[in-house]
Amino acid sequence: YEDYHQDLDMAVTQNGWKLTLDDCVSDDSYAYIGITMEAPQADMIDEDATYQMFGRIYQHDSPEEIVAVASPVEMLENDNPDDGMLSFVMWLNLYSENHSFSGIYDFVFEYFVKCADDGSKILVQPDPWVIENVQIAPPNSVVTIDVNRTVPMLDGEATLTSLEISPLSLTVNLQGGSIYGIRDRENETVWA
Repeated sequence: YEDYHQDLDMAVTQNGWKLTLDDCVSDDSYAYIGITMEAPQADMIDEDATYQMFGRIYQHDSPEEIVAVASPVEMLENDNPDDGMLSFVMWLNLYSENHSFSGIYDFVFEYFVKCADDGSKILVQPDPWVIENVQIAPPNSVVTIDVNRTVPMLDGEATLTSLEISPLSLTVNLQGGSIYGIRDRENETVWA
């Protein structure tokens, strides 16, 4: 973590609730964002409850292009439940065509909710938090290995074109052959 993380330290307050993007660990395809939420008053946090929030990330220069969605953002265990703060980690999978998390993004967090025991969700804060101009700069840590080898796949073959290895992920790139039209046990197409 120490070798690959990036401090962000960007905050915005909405109706007294302060959301801070603390830090980030990323590669070309994935990012983990550390987030702290601070209540207007410490007693507004129920120490026995679970909280969730939902976020979207946009390319800064193309606000209509959603780059990633975090739904829900995972709450971490609170070591000091009386401090009025909650910690979250947001895991993002890039689904933009630029194939790199390196860039400037706008983060929008909505629907900060408390999860009730019966499974329902109680809206805690209705207005979104928006943090703009967040620079994410993954370290150059991805190793790509070109393979170009035919491999067995399902009832046929496909081409293993390459492997991408980073501190966060292993990506296997396959092309052609039986990866198109994957079938379930009844031989019905479930993905093509």
